[in-house]
Amino acid sequence: MAYIVYGKGGMRHLKIVWLLREMSLPHEVVPMSPRPDSPEYKRLLEMNPFGKLPVLQMDQEYIWESGAILNYLVDKHMEHSMAPRPGTIERAKHDRWFFLAHTDLEEPLWTIARHSMVFPEHLRSQEAKDAARFDWLKKVAVLETCLPETGFVTGPRFTVADIALAYVLNWGKKFDIMEKSPKVEEYLNRCLDRPACPVRDTKG
Repeated sequence: MAYIVYGKGGMRHLKIVWLLREMSLPHEVVPMSPRPDSPEYKRLLEMNPFGKLPVLQMDQEYIWESGAILNYLVDKHMEHSMAPRPGTIERAKHDRWFFLAHTDLEEPLWTIARHSMVFPEHLRSQEAKDAARFDWLKKVAVLETCLPETGFVTGPRFTVADIALAYVLNWGKKFDIMEKSPKVEEYLNRCLDRPACPVRDTKG
């Protein structure tokens, strides 16, 4: 059975595609826009009532929210060792990085995106964008002190936490709000240089 991944451009579905490639699992990517005026929006609402992407389809089952999809896939395919086994302290240490990427690190970037292109112009705020950039840079400065100089966030093995973290760091780089952070940059390049990575050359 091939998985079907719905998404478009440089959106979060690339994290799902990256993981599926790392595990050499058959999959198909179906382009879909989350814009309410797009012809496929009604179909998207049938899969996810919030009208957001990505969505993963397996037969007639649908999973939405990228973090939930990634967790489902690594737990279903434990033979590929893309995350430690659930219920272990190793998994907890892994998951703190995984959830950091999806919450604290993504939140200021999403704020910048909302106030740049998502909200109607009359609701956009330069002050909100400036505050989000300040927040982002503080967090990246902490990452600079704790990311490993070699390997990946949980050791020598590349895991789904690295996919989540590299995706959000690359997003920040595309927003051109990264300041000089040699360890962060080297870590990001180690991840993006992987043959399975679909992220580096895409446009959001």
